[in-house]
Amino acid sequence: MTFRVLAQDSNNRITKFSMRRPVNMHGHVRKGPQMEAVVGQSAVIYGSMIVMPNTGPITTVPDALAYQEEIVSALIRQGFSPERARRFPRMTLYVHPGTSEQDVRQAKKHGFAGFKFYPKNPRHGTTGSQYGVPSLRDIEAPIAMMTKYGVELMVHGESAIHDQILDLERHFVADELLWVTRKYPRLRLSIEHMTTREAVAFVIANTTGTIRGTITPQHLWYTINSLFEGGLRPFRYCLPLYKY
Repeated sequence: MTFRVLAQDSNNRITKFSMRRPVNMHGHVRKGPQMEAVVGQSAVIYGSMIVMPNTGPITTVPDALAYQEEIVSALIRQGFSPERARRFPRMTLYVHPGTSEQDVRQAKKHGFAGFKFYPKNPRHGTTGSQYGVPSLRDIEAPIAMMTKYGVELMVHGESAIHDQILDLERHFVADELLWVTRKYPRLRLSIEHMTTREAVAFVIANTTGTIRGTITPQHLWYTINSLFEGGLRPFRYCLPLYKY
């Protein structure tokens, strides 16, 4: 990926930049006909994509390798070269209490991007979250293995126990992330699609270099008010919800 600053303001903040073949650090392509419809459009823009595992879900290395081949085959059918198609998907696994040390070792061996945690929240959960667990404490054994082997844990950072949907990320930072980073300070951790200043501040405050975060473009552009500008705007809806 080539990143080039084109313009900055008087405070040295970047106001315009260009990227050639950016990397999508958090992508969904689903499976079957849905995947066929969107994966080529993504591969035109992105050099590679970290593919989320909440379709299925994808819990084992054989599952992920089969999913990878499905994506690659679809891209080849759509005219991408085999080399280009194989570079595109970077796979992840859906972490659960049964995730074993062998799963972690094999994921690292195959160059997977990491394991994804989804909080099980029956009322406000995202796609596939019904297969998750309420807390990071429920997957402490897999977390210990990820720390041991230097494999990244990617978290959907919303609380499963609080009720107010706009506060779920803020509570997750306080209730879950502080605990896990204190107990496993060497854990490589990614806080996915951050939507609150609390999550951003948590990443910035880290001094170990083991924590990063991702932000999706729509969360930079919109706030919760954007869903109701001129009436209900359903095509702006996404999870996690925009905040303030």
